[in-house]
Amino acid sequence: VNEYGSPAQNIPPRPHLIPGVKSVEEQTVPQLKAAAQAALDGNAAGAERALNRAGMLAANGVRRYMTITGFTPLADSTVE
Repeated sequence: VNEYGSPAQNIPPRPHLIPGVKSVEEQTVPQLKAAAQAALDGNAAGAERALNRAGMLAANGVRRYMTITGFTPLADSTVE
């Protein structure tokens, strides 16, 4: 619902995951390739390290995207 919104529930789209992850794709793809290679080599610890790095890069990309994007503010009725 957050990414695409819901017109039926009057929720506007707030795309952040897809564009945020894509914004750091050049950094995450090499980590994902390294994880795959480590897994193929039988190096589970190396695969996990590379996956963790890719995840941190992606999460930071989403955080940055959410910070710099001018989303429509939440309605007062939805804020507690």
